[in-house]
Amino acid sequence: MASSFVGVFALMAAVVLHGASAAVVHTLGGSTGWTVPPSSSFYTTWANGQKFEMGDSLLFNFSTGAHNALEVSKSEYDACTANSPIQAYSTGPATVELSKTGTHYYLCSFGQHCISGQKVAVNVVSATTSPSPRSSPSPVGTPSSSPKASPSPKAPAPSSGAPESPVLPRPTPSGAPTTSPPSDVTAGSPQSPPNSAASLSIGGVTALLSGLLVLFF
Repeated sequence: MASSFVGVFALMAAVVLHGASAAVVHTLGGSTGWTVPPSSSFYTTWANGQKFEMGDSLLFNFSTGAHNALEVSKSEYDACTANSPIQAYSTGPATVELSKTGTHYYLCSFGQHCISGQKVAVNVVSATTSPSPRSSPSPVGTPSSSPKASPSPKAPAPSSGAPESPVLPRPTPSGAPTTSPPSDVTAGSPQSPPNSAASLSIGGVTALLSGLLVLFF
């Protein structure tokens, strides 16, 4: 029974210590602390680089009597007035626990400190209890939903820059018969026979002249 009680107590202590170790203490302005800053945007730039979660704390590191830290409304924050502060911290250093989500506004009401830039707005978000789930990996081998691109037609091979040689007629080999031009006479048409009557009359005249020469001489 005693051992069970000790085990439960140890478990509760571990949970409490884990929650305490998860909280972050944010020192206003880092090593500069809570004072009149070197520029009016100094604390705004510092706050933009932080993440404030519920359970975290703000540490205003200042000397008592030289500064204070007042939580005010947005309208008073913008006007650098502190007529109705929500919380006032006059003894430094001061630690403020961030127990509510939303934007919280703080300023110093000494002299012209707020107008000179000694004010800060912090945005508190809910504490992260578990890491965000990882995105599910795509299954292996799942076909792509996008259609495959059709292959582009191949471009014709470029022709060489050399001009094509003209086709010349082949020379006729020596001794080969030369083709004669076609005759005007139509093939198969009958030729006209020679004039036999004219040939006979010439021969008779020649014989007659020869006989007359023999008679006179």
